[in-house]
This record gives sequence, structure tokens and C-alpha cells, in this order.
Amino acid sequence: MKQPRVMRLESLAAYGAESIGPKAHSLVRLMQLGMRVPPGFCVSAEAYRDHLGLWGLDTSIPSRLEQYGQIAGGLAEIRQEIIRSDFSADLTQSIRQHYSELNNSRVAVRSSATAEDLPGYSFAGQYESFLGVQGAASCLEAIKKCWASLWTERAFAYREKNGIEHLDVHMAVIVQQQVEADCAGVLFTSDPVRGQTDRIVIEACKGLGEALVSGRVTPDEMIFSKKKLKPIWILPADLNGPGCLDPRTGRRLAKAGRTIEQTFGRPQDIEWAVADGRIYFLQARPVTTPPVEQTWEERQIWTNTNLGEVAPDVITPLDWSIVTGAL
Repeated sequence: MKQPRVMRLESLAAYGAESIGPKAHSLVRLMQLGMRVPPGFCVSAEAYRDHLGLWGLDTSIPSRLEQYGQIAGGLAEIRQEIIRSDFSADLTQSIRQHYSELNNSRVAVRSSATAEDLPGYSFAGQYESFLGVQGAASCLEAIKKCWASLWTERAFAYREKNGIEHLDVHMAVIVQQQVEADCAGVLFTSDPVRGQTDRIVIEACKGLGEALVSGRVTPDEMIFSKKKLKPIWILPADLNGPGCLDPRTGRRLAKAGRTIEQTFGRPQDIEWAVADGRIYFLQARPVTTPPVEQTWEERQIWTNTNLGEVAPDVITPLDWSIVTGAL
């Protein structure tokens, strides 16, 4: 029996990561843990392969890449071909049906490539995601743009660098009801900056987390001990007011992050959102660069602030003898 090309998230447990991609597979595991995940559906990697085969792109892509001396030109043409080629009638109907079951609401359309969010290969930021998509026609277009992002220069270069065969990577796409977040952000189950594996770090901003991930805003930061979930550090971005995430909700997030890490078996980079007091989990991927624990000396910050004000110029031997003599 032919596998469905479009499937509700609740039914994805029957399919492997080679069909739905590691990103969608992690959402399945989050749901199995009882974590709240926005409703949606997945367009499988087989649908992408069908689309290439329908228009002969599966055989023309290798020749296109060889044809162009400038690889960027070949990639741009591949992207254009994928976007302007029509979906099959069956796939169009199935996507429209699943989208209507989300009450025609605004959705997030995100890539879930079969070589994405793997231990050692994160591909973070390599492929496209689209937020605030509304209407079946716009949803269909965003899905094709996710497929096309498999052939951007940065994704191509990343695969080249890591020795990943380009034609072995396929693209599933996740479509989820968009959470109109009061607050959103990321959670690391090990400290990515300071190196401690016994801490959970939460970064948060008002509204959608896209502004934080893209670096457009300075986030609030909370750090909790992993064992007892005690707050170690709570620092709002605006020191003159409270942060967007209250400490109680932060602790709930930290507790959930600890559970996710224990189940997944390694430190996790988790995206989340809070709306009307409810926590939603949008993504969980392994931390691909293990944190390196810093020594006490490495964690110190040296500054010449006070001395620089008193003695801004080069200190002469006479000045130095006076200073040391006074000490």
C-alpha cells in the first residue's frame, strides 16, 4: 500500500526519520512525552521525490550542476524549477484538506530535511521557514519554497564541507498552526557559553521567537540548576523592568527541558513559546557542539575600567615606582 504523502502530526509515529525528517521525528517524541505541540501536518520526503520525478528534475539536477561553471547559477535554476512546477492534483487536494482542518488559521511552514538536526550536523538556519502563512494557496507556495531551500548556496556548501551526498538528502515539510506567543525563545539543557552541563539556560523575548533566533533583539536570560531546578541567574534584557518570562514559568520550562534531555539521551537545543500561560514546544534538536567546561580562571573577566580613568596614558618608570612604593 502506498504511504500517504501528507499526514497529521499525531500519525507520524508509524514513520521513520528517513520519511519525515529528524525535525518532525523529534516533534513525535515530544508528543509521546506529553509535551504540548501545536497541531499540524507533515508533507513527507516521498512527496518531494515525487515532485522531482513528475517534472524530470530528479534526472536533470545532476546535469544542471555539472553544466554551470558558476555553481550558484545552477542552484538558482534548480530552485526556480522546483517553485514554478505545479503540484500533482492529488497532492494539492491532500494539502488543502489538511490545511482546512487547521481552521484555515495562520500557520508556520518549516523544513524537515532528512539530513537535518542530526548529531554532528545541525543544518541550523540552512533551510527556509515561513511564519504567518495564511490561505491554502500561500501554504502550497511556502511548501515549494521549503523544498527549493534544499538547493541554496549555503545548504549546498554545508553538505560539501561535511561530505554529504546532495542527491541523498530529501525534504519533508512541517505545517503547524502558528502559536500567537506572548513570549518565546530557546532553551539549552547545557550552558553553551560557560560550558557547565549541570545548568539549564533559557533565553526569552516578547512575541515570536524569530526575532531572538535571528539576533534582532537582546533576550531575557534565566539559568537554573539542572538537579534541583533552583534559579542561579535571572536577568531581564531591560534592567528597569520585569522580564517577559516569569520565574515560575521558567522553572516549568527547565523541568520539561530536563525530561526531554533524559529521554533523548543528550543535551538539547529546544524552541518553545508561551501563549495564555500554556507552554508549547516547537522543536528539539541535539546540541552538536559539546560544551567545554571552563576553569575558574577562564571564567574571569579582566577590565581596566578604574585604572583606565585614573591613569589613561602609558605609566612611566617614575609613576610606577611611586605607585609601588605607596603599596
